Amino acid sequence: MAEAILKGMLSAHRPDIHISSAGTLDGDRVISPEVLAALGADATHVAGHRSRTLRVEDVRQANVILAMAREHLREVVVLEPNAWERTFTLKELVRRGEAHRARAIDEPLQHWLHAVGQGRNRMALLGDDPSDDVVDPINAPPERLAATAAEIRDLCARLVALMVPPV
Repeated sequence: MAEAILKGMLSAHRPDIHISSAGTLDGDRVISPEVLAALGADATHVAGHRSRTLRVEDVRQANVILAMAREHLREVVVLEPNAWERTFTLKELVRRGEAHRARAIDEPLQHWLHAVGQGRNRMALLGDDPSDDVVDPINAPPERLAATAAEIRDLCARLVALMVPPV
């Protein structure tokens, strides 16, 4: 969902930003019709999408890795320990970014991420925490899928406002 929503938000103004998703489950799955319905117009940005299993190359090439839950963040960092400073849950990055400040137009992304991540403790990310995790709506009823899409849409809008300076 987050890939489709971010692509929808950025496609008109920042087509230079590449967004891709991968997960921890087996890949090659299609997006369910129920998820496409929950995405609404954003579904067009993932037409024909098939899931991919996260690979170390994906992590190494990414400027920022957004996990939906702490368990996913931990898997990323186990796969590539050097990814810690650029791997956050979506909720964590938004919360920390709002507490810090928006990225300046001329500020390198990595500098902003480093500043936002000051004081992070790997041990604090053990376990599950609703303040960091977007609940996985897999096999959920349509109203839960719609609620998750709305939550991700809100978080992505806040993230874009913080992290993506206008061109």
